[in-house]
Amino acid sequence: TAVAHAAVRSALREIRDARSAGGGTWDGGDVTVVTGRGLRSAGRLQPVLRPEVQRMLTEEFYPPLSTVSVPGNTGAVVVPAGDVGRWLAFSDRQRRGRVLGPG
Repeated sequence: TAVAHAAVRSALREIRDARSAGGGTWDGGDVTVVTGRGLRSAGRLQPVLRPEVQRMLTEEFYPPLSTVSVPGNTGAVVVPAGDVGRWLAFSDRQRRGRVLGPG
């Protein structure tokens, strides 16, 4: 699960950094995170990554990033565009505060 954590964080950081630089890999839409269905999990079809990624997104990001199930696809979750936008805006404010320092 450490690799999954790193991959999700890296992808979101890439979206944030590209957007800050004026470019962008994020089109303003939902972000889909592919976790797999858990076919190779110890309890076949009892996924380990999906619940762990969902927990990480809601507990380790601020503002929390909610997830929505993809109908007919148990191997992916969607982070709604609104949540991604709020996280990016908060992240931008935090970064500007560090750059500018106390007033």
